[in-house]
Amino acid sequence: MASRYHEVFEGWKRDPMGFWAEAAKAIDWYSPAEKVFDPTAGVYGR
Repeated sequence: MASRYHEVFEGWKRDPMGFWAEAAKAIDWYSPAEKVFDPTAGVYGR
Protein backbone atom coordinates (compact mmCIF):
# COMPACT_ATOMS: atom_id res chain seq x y z
CA MET A 1 0.00 0.00 0.00
CA ALA A 2 1.52 3.32 -1.08
CA SER A 3 1.62 6.21 1.37
CA ARG A 4 -0.27 9.39 0.47
CA TYR A 5 1.88 11.44 2.84
CA HIS A 6 3.70 13.45 0.16
CA GLU A 7 0.50 14.10 -1.79
CA VAL A 8 -1.32 15.28 1.33
CA PHE A 9 1.64 17.38 2.51
CA GLU A 10 1.96 19.10 -0.88
CA GLY A 11 -1.78 19.83 -0.85
CA TRP A 12 -1.45 21.43 2.57
CA LYS A 13 1.54 23.54 1.47
CA ARG A 14 -0.21 24.64 -1.71
CA ASP A 15 -3.49 25.68 -0.03
CA PRO A 16 -3.51 25.45 3.79
CA MET A 17 -6.96 27.04 4.20
CA GLY A 18 -8.50 24.76 1.58
CA PHE A 19 -6.77 21.74 3.10
CA TRP A 20 -8.21 22.36 6.57
CA ALA A 21 -11.64 23.27 5.17
CA GLU A 22 -11.77 19.88 3.44
CA ALA A 23 -10.49 18.10 6.56
CA ALA A 24 -13.22 19.76 8.64
CA LYS A 25 -15.87 18.30 6.33
CA ALA A 26 -14.89 14.83 7.56
CA ILE A 27 -16.07 15.73 11.10
CA ASP A 28 -19.70 15.61 12.21
CA TRP A 29 -20.33 19.08 13.65
CA TYR A 30 -23.42 20.38 15.46
CA SER A 31 -23.01 23.44 13.25
CA PRO A 32 -20.38 23.88 10.54
CA ALA A 33 -17.46 26.22 11.06
CA GLU A 34 -17.89 29.72 9.71
CA LYS A 35 -14.19 30.14 8.99
CA VAL A 36 -11.21 27.85 8.91
CA PHE A 37 -8.61 30.06 10.57
CA ASP A 38 -8.36 33.65 11.74
CA PRO A 39 -4.72 34.74 11.34
CA THR A 40 -5.48 38.06 13.07
CA ALA A 41 -6.21 36.12 16.27
CA GLY A 42 -2.65 34.89 16.75
CA VAL A 43 -0.82 31.66 16.12
CA TYR A 44 -3.71 29.39 17.04
CA GLY A 45 -6.44 31.44 15.35
CA ARG A 46 -8.50 31.71 18.50
